Amino acid sequence: MNAFTNTFVLEIANNHLGSPMRALRLLRECAKIAKEFPDLRIAAKLQARGPNYVHPDHRGSHSSSEYARKVSERQLTFGEIDNVVRAVRQESQMPIGITAFDEESCDFARQANFDFLKIASSSFWENRLLRKAFSMHMPVSLSVAGDAALMVNDVLQDVRPLANASDLCINHCVSMYPTPLHKCNLWKLRFLAGMAERNHKTIVGYSSHTEYSATFRSHAMALAMGAESFERHFALEEDKLPGYNLNQYQIRGWLDAHMNARAAIEQSHPLELEYVAKHLRGAYAKEPIRVGESLKGRVYYAIPYQGPGHFGADFDEGLTAWKDFDADAPII
Repeated sequence: MNAFTNTFVLEIANNHLGSPMRALRLLRECAKIAKEFPDLRIAAKLQARGPNYVHPDHRGSHSSSEYARKVSERQLTFGEIDNVVRAVRQESQMPIGITAFDEESCDFARQANFDFLKIASSSFWENRLLRKAFSMHMPVSLSVAGDAALMVNDVLQDVRPLANASDLCINHCVSMYPTPLHKCNLWKLRFLAGMAERNHKTIVGYSSHTEYSATFRSHAMALAMGAESFERHFALEEDKLPGYNLNQYQIRGWLDAHMNARAAIEQSHPLELEYVAKHLRGAYAKEPIRVGESLKGRVYYAIPYQGPGHFGADFDEGLTAWKDFDADAPII
């Protein structure tokens, strides 16, 4: 089984706002949710960037790049991440992964024994980073937003020997925060699922950025289209962060909805078979038939079917009677 099968990744991103204590609270809440849903594989994920990820001229609040400012102000150091994760691992066996934005982060993830690596859509085109990630021989989750989904096969060709050595989850996502339901582009899941079937140790996932109101519908459609792993941004209710983040109560609702959707897709019910059986026609003798006589032309079909005998669709009139049958008796 692929390491990401039936996995639900709670993406903390920078929702800790640069505070190790907030990161610890978030991870502990993830662990609590994981304990409540033992039939699902709940994982948490943090983001990591090396000290040189942001150019020196763009570190801090004076940068003209909003992204550089946010990273500078909210980033945890490798040491802080390691301390927080060690504390949680003393309390929970929940898998914890890292989104690596540079090569140093990949080395850190391996050294700190994280359970998996994530490569964000923004890093998809960086072959150097992809090679580094796959060389860690860890499970890798790869997000492909926009037209990147159509280029996955071409990009992976460059790292094919390394990629084949790792469990891989290719995540469809849309880089709009939040993503309106009508822009989810879920058709790409079918394309990716077809590609995954041709690639060793690969499954397809869905990393959703919809608001909570669209979560259940987009999730059910993604599940039906072949997604086997799922990811949502996670924040605590009191933080009141943007709507594409689900809080601890909404996450539980999402997971409950998944259980219902999976049951609707995968399971049949014994009552269904009973219903069908009630509408089958049985085979009956038109007239008295003695053992050894031919049944050809001497059988008719009518409801109700009285099992465990022959029903109309499967009866072979070329048979010879194996016992005596009275007129109108079921051929059993």
